[in-house]
Amino acid sequence: MLEQCLYLFKNRCPEDKWGFSPGFFGERANKTKLMVVGNRADIRVREKAQADLFVPKPNDHKEAMRKSRTGMILGKMLRYSGLDYEDIYFTNVFKCLLIEDRDPTPEQYRQCEFNLMKQVRAFQPKGILVLGHQAYGAMFPIEARTESLEEWTGREKTYKDRPCLILNHPCKMMNTMSPEKRQAIYQDVKEFLQKYNIIGKS
Repeated sequence: MLEQCLYLFKNRCPEDKWGFSPGFFGERANKTKLMVVGNRADIRVREKAQADLFVPKPNDHKEAMRKSRTGMILGKMLRYSGLDYEDIYFTNVFKCLLIEDRDPTPEQYRQCEFNLMKQVRAFQPKGILVLGHQAYGAMFPIEARTESLEEWTGREKTYKDRPCLILNHPCKMMNTMSPEKRQAIYQDVKEFLQKYNIIGKS
C-alpha cells in the first residue's frame, strides 16, 4: 500500500527536507480499513531511521510513534475500541521530514494534501480519524477558514466520500484535557468505529 503513494510534487517540497515519511501500514489495516491522519512527521522518525536512507522504513515511523506522547494517547484511544497499531493505516498530511524539525507553512500543508488524497483513494478506508488543526485545515480548507477545530472536535465530516471523525491532536488531549474529557473522546471514537463496522482483532 505504501508503494502506491506516489509523490508527484517533489519539486514543490521545501529545500530543507531530508527525506519523506509516508507513515506505516499495520498488518491488519486491510481488514479494519481504518486510516489515521496526523499533522506531520517529526524528528523522532529521523532518530529512528538509518542516516543513509532517503525514505525511512515504515517500522521507523511506527516505533517512533509508540514511544512519543502522541503515540501513547493514540494507543490508548485505539485500545479503548479493541484496536492497536496493527489495525491502522497511519499517515500525515505533510510527509517531508525537515531539517531542524521546523513547522511547515500552511501553504506547504496544502500542497502536500494532494498526496493524502491519493492515499485515501488507493486505500478506500471505511473511516478516517483526523488528528489536529493542521490536518483538519488541509483536508477541509474552506470550513477551516470560519470554523475552528474545537467546533468540529468529536463530529463527523466527509473527505473524498469517506467518513471522518475530527479530533484534537493527542498532545493537546494530554496537555489541556481532563481524564474525563479524554474518556469522552475515546467513547466518541468507539461509537464512530462501531457505526462504520470498523472491527479489530477482538
